[in-house]
Amino acid sequence: MQTILSILNKTADFLQKNGVPNAKLDSQLLLAHGLGLKRMDLFLKFDQPLSENELAPLRPLIARRAKREPLQHILEA
Repeated sequence: MQTILSILNKTADFLQKNGVPNAKLDSQLLLAHGLGLKRMDLFLKFDQPLSENELAPLRPLIARRAKREPLQHILEA
């Protein structure tokens, strides 16, 4: 099972490879939004494992950002 920290790192790497500026910050904001947490909560729960049910809704958000859709449009939805 993957942890919040491992997902954050993988997401930031993926976004960076797709040319997204501020990939690390964007990954934090997307994960916090997708998990219904505050950004600070991610840091407090780095070791928390994430189930497939928790990861599933994150994937489309990350894919949209990788296609350079503005972050604020994704977070408003």
